[in-house]
Amino acid sequence: AEAFGVKMEVLVELSTEPDLAGETLLAAEGLARTAHRAKLWTRLDVDGYAAAGRLDKRLRKAGLIPREIRVREPSLQNLFSLVAERKLAA
Repeated sequence: AEAFGVKMEVLVELSTEPDLAGETLLAAEGLARTAHRAKLWTRLDVDGYAAAGRLDKRLRKAGLIPREIRVREPSLQNLFSLVAERKLAA
């Protein structure tokens, strides 16, 4: 978790799989689809819990209904992704 500083992982599980417009909106919110579940999207955020509440409102307003939004410490998978991104950028 130290690799991410004060950032928390925000996970958004949608009630239905998003269409292309929904995917575009989710990406604009800084969310990335997880590799193992099409309805689960994630991002890192400094505001964690407060950001989750704001995100819920914006998604619902756009017609994307979250089944659940969770906030947690970043996982080891997040660290692996960060390292892979940095290697690709180098």
